[in-house]
Amino acid sequence: MSEQARSRSRPPAASSDAKRLLDTTDDTMTEIAFRAGFGSVRRFNAAFADLYGRSPSSLRAKPRRRWN
Repeated sequence: MSEQARSRSRPPAASSDAKRLLDTTDDTMTEIAFRAGFGSVRRFNAAFADLYGRSPSSLRAKPRRRWN
């Protein structure tokens, strides 16, 4: 199996672990990618784009409060 095929077949647990880390830590994208088991930030970004249709950083972005 090619490296590209392996990265696309990354277990969903890696993506859910990464999503949890995005939501609960201030770790960098690089730290989260490797802690969740992705071999590179590029594969991490590609997996999130495939799964969520968005980049990891856009998922982390919190809505800003509007003060009226």
